[in-house]
Amino acid sequence: MGRIHKIVYKKLMMYYVFMIILAVDSSHKDLSLSLKVEDKIKTKTYDQDGKHSGIFLETINDILEKSNIQTSNLSGILFNKGPASFTGTRVAASSLQAIGYSLDIPIIGISSLEVMAHMHTIDSNMDKFECAKYAYGDKYFTASFDKAHKLDQIKDTSLVNIEMINTSHEEHLVINTELSEYLQNNNLRLTSNHTILSRETNSEDLISFSEKYINLGSKFNLSDTLPDYANHEI
Repeated sequence: MGRIHKIVYKKLMMYYVFMIILAVDSSHKDLSLSLKVEDKIKTKTYDQDGKHSGIFLETINDILEKSNIQTSNLSGILFNKGPASFTGTRVAASSLQAIGYSLDIPIIGISSLEVMAHMHTIDSNMDKFECAKYAYGDKYFTASFDKAHKLDQIKDTSLVNIEMINTSHEEHLVINTELSEYLQNNNLRLTSNHTILSRETNSEDLISFSEKYINLGSKFNLSDTLPDYANHEI
């Protein structure tokens, strides 16, 4: 490329704004971060056994620095808002609220059960189904979905005792791997029609979900950042 062409190219690039999206999933034992710059996605996973609070902001800085991206360059941030680990969800929501407010960029929380439903619809033509994921102790979170037109959650998320898993669902049940392992380890058999997801959700799934269902917008809105505790006390 000649010198004049390089100058013209640089001037054109000044007017071309890349969409730069950061996605964070702290809802599982591992902390997952993805950075999407235009059409390229870089993902890093940190094995922290659920102890995300000490490294949360450090890992965000790490993935941005290694990509030569400033936080001020971000078009928006996605995060898994739960229901999930209370600590992981609170850390993500509070930390990202501060970033979004200071930069006035959109911070969008996405339901962990909606992401599960999205993963299921990629490989299934089923219209109505329910998603369930392990919560804690002998409890799990569950919600019902209908994708006849678009992916709609048709019932509020609820917290249910695992002993009721075979009697509380009318539709096909989609469960996460952690709930499947809990059932196996406690000699509990799932008798209803069901699908076990091949893996837990991660930050790349948040990007995939947002591309299909979310209008990112351009400004910070606190209501978009609120965590989901499935309407129960913690």
